[in-house]
Amino acid sequence: MAAVLLHSPHPERLAAFYRERLGVPLEPMALPDFPPHYACEVGQVYFAVMPGEGGLGSSPACVAFHVEDVASRALALEEAGVPCDFPPRRTSLGFIARFRDPDGNLVELYQP
Repeated sequence: MAAVLLHSPHPERLAAFYRERLGVPLEPMALPDFPPHYACEVGQVYFAVMPGEGGLGSSPACVAFHVEDVASRALALEEAGVPCDFPPRRTSLGFIARFRDPDGNLVELYQP
């Protein structure tokens, strides 16, 4: 597991909930290729509250998995009939690709 990304039309309110009610140490964050958001490390997992209605597309949540080779894993998913929402590409954080699970939730493959 690499990350859990929650998207909200009210990220300040959602971050405050996780910080104040659950003790998640979310702090304001600014990274290239990403909007300003709230984030922290929970164990070795990047936990973030991002601004936006429905997140990346129509899903309010995204689960990201660390993989050794995004391109080959993405190809294997596509060959298995899983449509790709965001083809593999390099970002400032590394290589990523995004797919949807059968319920429409985003699943991201991440390679630093």
